[in-house]
Amino acid sequence: MRADLISEMYRLEETYWWHVAKRRMVFSSLTPYLKSRKGVLQFVDVGCGTGMMLTELSSYGNATGIDGSAQALIFCKKRGLDDVVVADLAHTWPLRTGMADVVTMLDVLEHLDSDAFALREVHRVLKPGGLFVLTVPAYPALWTYWDEALGHKRRYRRTRLVEKLHRTGFVVVRRSYFYTYLLPLAIFFRLAKTLLGHRARTHSDFVGLPPLMNRILLILSTVETEIVKRASLPAGLSIICVCKKV
Repeated sequence: MRADLISEMYRLEETYWWHVAKRRMVFSSLTPYLKSRKGVLQFVDVGCGTGMMLTELSSYGNATGIDGSAQALIFCKKRGLDDVVVADLAHTWPLRTGMADVVTMLDVLEHLDSDAFALREVHRVLKPGGLFVLTVPAYPALWTYWDEALGHKRRYRRTRLVEKLHRTGFVVVRRSYFYTYLLPLAIFFRLAKTLLGHRARTHSDFVGLPPLMNRILLILSTVETEIVKRASLPAGLSIICVCKKV
């Protein structure tokens, strides 16, 4: 990821609808599990970035962050997060086997050369019965220059992702697309940008929004989160999978 986009994430992820909506979707999936467990839970956020998800996880137990970017972890420190580790995620992670009750990996797997290796490491770090929550960008056909700017290696289809998770030894207990309400608009704009080439490229796809529009998009995402509690959506810009290590 470009260095300037890391600082942009730090500035935006606390309030910008895209980031807030994703965290809400994840916590909606985690809530039944968190209510059923006793004692202090150990969380690991893989690819913790600038630390907002890690901050929220810390409200429920002990939370450790790991990321390949030393620059990102500087921003974690600004949030007051001390249990963060910089490490090359392409090699064995400096985390104890079976240490975590919950592992989250939000829009990280697509950045790694070997997603199979990363999934095996998640499986190793989790306790038996532990939960893994994963989000990734959907549909290879939606690939644009923005994926390149973010450092993506791939986008995913849900069926292929679930197959990878099963092969690693996870039981997938929930799977869904999300950001479904944006899919038609995203297809239009990404096709337009692809056709127009460099003339349509912007500094960032996280465009500034008036507060009212940000609130409207958050309302739409809240409705979508409630739907995903009950049903799996058939299409969307991203995929969420909730998995258990057995």
